[in-house]
Amino acid sequence: MHTLAKKLAKEQLHSVQCTAQRIEVEAVEAQEAEQERIDRWFAEGGRPALEAMKRFGKNEKGKPLRWTPVVEQSVLVTADPRFSMVIDTGCAQVSKTTVELLTFIYYVSEGQINCAWYYDTLGNLRKNVPEQFQPMARYWQEAKEASTKKVKAKKKSVRRKTENLERYNIGNATAIFSHANSGSNNDDVATGGGGISFQANLLWMDEFSQYKQGSDFSSRLEFSCIPTRPTRPVGTPGAGAGIEQFISDVDHYFYPHIKCPSCGEQTCLDPKGALLKLHKREGSL
Repeated sequence: MHTLAKKLAKEQLHSVQCTAQRIEVEAVEAQEAEQERIDRWFAEGGRPALEAMKRFGKNEKGKPLRWTPVVEQSVLVTADPRFSMVIDTGCAQVSKTTVELLTFIYYVSEGQINCAWYYDTLGNLRKNVPEQFQPMARYWQEAKEASTKKVKAKKKSVRRKTENLERYNIGNATAIFSHANSGSNNDDVATGGGGISFQANLLWMDEFSQYKQGSDFSSRLEFSCIPTRPTRPVGTPGAGAGIEQFISDVDHYFYPHIKCPSCGEQTCLDPKGALLKLHKREGSL
């Protein structure tokens, strides 16, 4: 009996060891397959994002975007993960945030990776997440499900959802929201409380001109699965200490161009919207 017990114990130990080795091998294979998927997706640039946004993207009111050449070209740049930083700036009310939010949703939904979006204040987070992001994310999923089932989608009422404004799950990925300014009178405090407790793969910074000087969120991308650790500052130019500080340091400029219907001459639109002032830009694309 003693010999039999020892034999059974040895067989059980061997079985446990084999199971552990199999689990370890499967984990490594899954990690390698995931890295191959990310590398392939990384190499494709912004084109897949643009195609998906045209199919599934709608604004917060459930209406499709007007895909002008200018919007399409800007998406190809903004959605390309090979660019470490893309600064999206210009006049107010030109759909910058809408396009950026759709790009954000694309990465979370189709890329299935965790991404983060900073607002300038907690008040704007509480206002814009339920009124902008959440409806757009649900419209995206509804359009995607309808295309998969190949049936006509029934119009659904999108209700305001407020139970969790800082985390929103799509599949296995999470959209993370935080705010940059803590509201403290202490000038040394540049980041809201929720901004120091997460890791992400891509990072958006909305209304960057309103952030406190010295705000630095690079540590949030320390373990990003994307080699370039992409950041996307967004905002309307202010007094010169905000998003404008990046403009002089960029490697390339992208300015939308317009053709005069009268004389046919083309000119670039200045990021500050000063269309009636003479301006000179060198090295623009």
